[in-house]
Amino acid sequence: MEKQLSGRNGTGNRGGHRAGTHRLPGGGRYGARPRTRKASLPTGPGGRSRGSGTALGPLGGGGVMGSLRYFPFSSNGKAVGHLAAFQGMKLVYVFPGQGSQYQGMASGKLAEDPDAKRVFAAASEISGVDVLSLCSDGNPSLLARTDLCQIGVASTSLAWLTLLEKEGYRPLGVAGHSLGECCAACAAGCMGVEETLRLVWARGRSMLECSISQPGSMLAVLGLQYEEVRELVEEVRSGGFLYLANHNGSAQYVVSGDQPSLERMECLARKRGARTARLKVSGAFHTPAFAPAVEAVREILRRIALRDPSLPFFSGLTGAPLADAASVARALAEGISSPVLWSEAQRGLVELGAGMQVEVGPGKSLNTIARRDHPRLAVRHASELLEG
Repeated sequence: MEKQLSGRNGTGNRGGHRAGTHRLPGGGRYGARPRTRKASLPTGPGGRSRGSGTALGPLGGGGVMGSLRYFPFSSNGKAVGHLAAFQGMKLVYVFPGQGSQYQGMASGKLAEDPDAKRVFAAASEISGVDVLSLCSDGNPSLLARTDLCQIGVASTSLAWLTLLEKEGYRPLGVAGHSLGECCAACAAGCMGVEETLRLVWARGRSMLECSISQPGSMLAVLGLQYEEVRELVEEVRSGGFLYLANHNGSAQYVVSGDQPSLERMECLARKRGARTARLKVSGAFHTPAFAPAVEAVREILRRIALRDPSLPFFSGLTGAPLADAASVARALAEGISSPVLWSEAQRGLVELGAGMQVEVGPGKSLNTIARRDHPRLAVRHASELLEG
């Protein structure tokens, strides 16, 4: 029998609503646990299955993400092993997007654990690319290519998510930055790992085509307020191609555009005292140039039987929680050509009552933002919860 945290129901809140649902700020409920499904394992040479076809949860790791248990307990009610250090913490998961990749991001535990390796094997089967090798020792220039970057980052995030789920961790809520929203949807029980990887591969391929049609990149601007950034973007756009793409945090914005426009924006922003940094991406993402990719992703989503979120899932499209499968589909598609309101989504997670934010994926960029904007929120990378 699963034990609950002392004096609280499985959500970490005192009393209140029944287990298996989460109330929305407006009074609605998140649905009950997602149904388990038969998961087809990645096939090896000759089409033979690698392992048995047991019923798996959304993560393919034998558990169900809809469970409200945060930590595994022993018979005396003590948290097991290294999890004891985090007993009583209300965790939220955040998933990074493109630009977080780095050479060797899948080395160590991810390259050794059988369940993590199954995620990479599934990604390889779908893409025709050796994704584990790409993420372990791949050429950085290959990792920067949109389609390869997206399948690599998503596979790394889902592998970490699988290990967290296997150890018994359960989040109070989730959010994902751009590409990371696909992985957050998986963590929220909206779709399984293989479905997520198929979506990500199609997303990356369609976005690659758009970036070839409209070459460009992205630039982070730090130290200016919204009105200043908006004013500069409009000034540059009058003679070029530039859009406000991300609101990541207090005085941190990202703009997307072609190279001449980015160079002009960088010059003007620095004259006003801003710091700037080019992102490791190969497209002017979150601009109208990616409208064709929105339609391509919509078509893929029509083939996936999305489920309602089983826990609060905050959207980068609106900054608000997604209540049902239809709103998840809209966010995953329209978010490609729309600005990412990460600051608003992050605030929503904090207002849930989170005690710790766990970044699930390569790098710690989202934790860096949280540390600055929400200093009372503890932050950890997934690997730190799995040490010991």
